[in-house]
Amino acid sequence: MNLVLCLLSTRQFLTAERIRQIVPGYAAARGDEAFFRMFERDKAELRELGVPLETGRLSSFDTVDGYRIARQDYELGEIHLEPDEAAAVALLLHESAAGMYDRFAGGQERALRTLERAFHEPGNSAGADAVWVGELHGRVAAAMAGFPVDEALARSRAFLRLALRGAPLWRWPGALRLYWLGGRVSPSPPPAAFYIDALATDRRLRRRGVARALLAEAERQARARGLPAVALDTTIDNKPARALYVTEGFDEVAFRPATRTLPGFVAMVKPIE
Repeated sequence: MNLVLCLLSTRQFLTAERIRQIVPGYAAARGDEAFFRMFERDKAELRELGVPLETGRLSSFDTVDGYRIARQDYELGEIHLEPDEAAAVALLLHESAAGMYDRFAGGQERALRTLERAFHEPGNSAGADAVWVGELHGRVAAAMAGFPVDEALARSRAFLRLALRGAPLWRWPGALRLYWLGGRVSPSPPPAAFYIDALATDRRLRRRGVARALLAEAERQARARGLPAVALDTTIDNKPARALYVTEGFDEVAFRPATRTLPGFVAMVKPIE
């Protein structure tokens, strides 16, 4: 996180030694070897998340390479959407965790734009290749995002890249911090399971069986992939959702208490016979 802040603060290439002087934590490293281990670890983590690190020198007088974030690689073009379906799905997925999406993207409008773009780009946690829609009387009534657990890391990182590209640079540290914190405090689903990342029903069309139908679809997807369980998590305070999942055969298997910045979560799993 501190490395991101450092590299966003300048358009110049910063040498490793200069970064060592600026970034909190690096100066305390016990020797050059310890610093370079920390530095290489942090660079690798940023690259895995899709943050574009660039190496180079400002002039021929520089003797070593420096580092900066390649901002131009994260500029977005215009968003072109097929309006109705993407917008309806984005609204529902947003409703499944509105507070988190808004904090992550920097406000509701930006969060919805990110979700709409994500719907049209496969391979992320909100892409059309991972979303199922329930209809009622010809209207989009509910949406579910889901995928095998072994795809979760790659899909969440792909969504993070989309969010960063659509956010002003000063929002990046907060989004990265929330991403890392969320990964640490959210319960870990079993590795062999179909994971429901989001499920929401239009408030006007609830209690019509649409959410149950999507949960049944998740079971079908798990069976088709040879997975022995369906997993999900929800906030501890979401009592209606917890009650629904319990009636559908899910067991509450783990709890994570709330922190100063994140709500508490409960992990739920349904074995498939």
